Amino acid sequence: LRALENLRLVDDGRTGWIEALRVHPTVRRRGLAMRLQSELIKAAKDRWPTIERFRYTTASFIPASLKIANACGMKAIHRWGLSLASSADTGSDEIAAHASPAELCARLRKEYEKVNFQVAEETAVIKSCSAADVTKIATRKGFSMATVGMLYDWKVECACDRAVVKLFEAGTTAAVLRNDNGRESLSLGRTRPDFTGTVRVWTIEVDDIGHLNERYRDFLVLAIHECEIAEKHETSSCMFFFPIEFNPALLAAKIASPEKECILLEGGRYVV
Repeated sequence: LRALENLRLVDDGRTGWIEALRVHPTVRRRGLAMRLQSELIKAAKDRWPTIERFRYTTASFIPASLKIANACGMKAIHRWGLSLASSADTGSDEIAAHASPAELCARLRKEYEKVNFQVAEETAVIKSCSAADVTKIATRKGFSMATVGMLYDWKVECACDRAVVKLFEAGTTAAVLRNDNGRESLSLGRTRPDFTGTVRVWTIEVDDIGHLNERYRDFLVLAIHECEIAEKHETSSCMFFFPIEFNPALLAAKIASPEKECILLEGGRYVV
């Protein structure tokens, strides 16, 4: 086996989701990845006439993936900030912080205390929410999960009730943060097996009402909430996605790493 890649249908057959592109180290730099992706897209169009577009996510620190997407006619349509933290020594510079979930939580709390001192006091309450709540809030607030799709652990799918229910059945949990000024923000998280043990993965969507620091504080509250779940589950790693506008502040707090983004790529039926 020299190379492999997978494509599956999502969004009621309208989207071909591409994932898991791998090429054996001994045969890299021979154009196999480009050839494989092109053939996969062509085969999918022949087999499933309902496909309207092709999508996949990649990271900004994987330039080869971005090059292949561009060659296939796919473009970046949305970006999220990405942070990876692990207590395991992976030997990779992709890790934002060699920190346990408890240490990451301590950094988040310290950042929250700093930001909370700079903005007006508010009353905020976190509550668990159902799949129906997630879709209603996302639609009402115009979150990216409602406009470009719901991001969960590198995958993006339409935020319809059926898709969210499927995630909940697989162990995803959600929380909503409500402020007394009407802001609502969401987190979606899941604990799953990973190479080094278990990882807590979460995505946070923040209401665009209010000043940047107020929204950033909302993000920190939900990030701390998810990190506490990671501690409870005794995970060895955390990975989370967040609105790109918070990247500078998280970099300064040493919670995120420079040039680490999750990029959603898309091409229409006539790509390649």
